[in-house]
Amino acid sequence: MAKEAGTFSWTRQDAWETLGQEPGRGIAVSLVDSLPKEELEGFVLIFQVADDGLSVSYAASCYTEAFIRTLLLSWREVILTFQKAETLSMISVTADETMGLLDSFNKTERDYDRNATIIHQFCARAAEMPDNVAVVYEDRSYTYGEVDDLSDRLAYWILQQGLGRGDTVSVFIPRSEYMVIASLGVLKVGCTYEPLDPNYPDERLSFMVKDAQAKLMLVADSLLPRLENFKEFSGKWLRISGIVNLPQLGAEARRRIQLPQPPSTFLMLFSRWWLFTYWRTWPEPMG
Repeated sequence: MAKEAGTFSWTRQDAWETLGQEPGRGIAVSLVDSLPKEELEGFVLIFQVADDGLSVSYAASCYTEAFIRTLLLSWREVILTFQKAETLSMISVTADETMGLLDSFNKTERDYDRNATIIHQFCARAAEMPDNVAVVYEDRSYTYGEVDDLSDRLAYWILQQGLGRGDTVSVFIPRSEYMVIASLGVLKVGCTYEPLDPNYPDERLSFMVKDAQAKLMLVADSLLPRLENFKEFSGKWLRISGIVNLPQLGAEARRRIQLPQPPSTFLMLFSRWWLFTYWRTWPEPMG
């Protein structure tokens, strides 16, 4: 049986010191019908008992109506479930209305052709909405049509190097828009895309390139000097900045780009290195 608690009161200064609040950004909870006007100054959120229920006042510069509604729903949920709860774990803080809203945000399932590769899906969207923005990085943006064109030009150039299905292309670039463009270009001709994280040491990256038997590397201009440390890589390489200078393609050249069909190797990662590092000697990852 719960025991009746004693009564207590705080001065405003006591509350600020105890709760760590700053003057002008406080929260007031009042169980009386009203507070003197001078007592309301400096609070951004005020709860008061009113004749018809609970009255809430808030600073619009700090909170939105939607936030206050969600807050009140959670408060009500806590009070209602607290009365029936036998343990703290049985107390709910999220109302059914809020849960329904959250669930609706996550309903992103869509029907699609599961026999189509991601490349087919992208090309279909590019044909359907070529002027829509597909990639944004910092202050640069590219439409579906632009990404499709650049990746096609890269794909055709890779074909001209004698590469295709079953060959591995390493992509050594930092985070940028070309992470999308380069990977699409590699995959459009059926090659395996091997991403290389510039944050990894060169010794490890060199091993990964060797182990994957990469025949081509797409490299950012800023990372080009590091290729000197890839001692056993003897394949070709292309600067990322050179992709925009590749020739425009005619209809015949585009027809030569045969999109991959399942099953095809899509991506080569060395994630198992993390699982077996306790018995393998760094930096040799297991692929």
